[in-house]
Amino acid sequence: MSELSFSVASFGASQCDAVVMPAGSSEFVSLVEGQRFCLFLIRGSVVVSREDKKKPWRQINGGPLSPVLLATPGTYSIFAKTHSIAIRIEKG
Repeated sequence: MSELSFSVASFGASQCDAVVMPAGSSEFVSLVEGQRFCLFLIRGSVVVSREDKKKPWRQINGGPLSPVLLATPGTYSIFAKTHSIAIRIEKG
């Protein structure tokens, strides 16, 4: 996997890499104040969930036409429902 830096809209200087997630795999992303995370799916689908003190769980479904943008501090779980290929962009 190779990494590069570039500017994307409000992301400013960012780190970008390709991600391949087999179906059923998961990863965790922890964001602190000022960090942003975006997942542009090329193929497949994912479910992103985060524990919230006000609500038990929040979930976001991501697919090729619906990128996932995370900007609120917390720990997120990204679960691949199907074999997924994505571009991951992180700032912070």
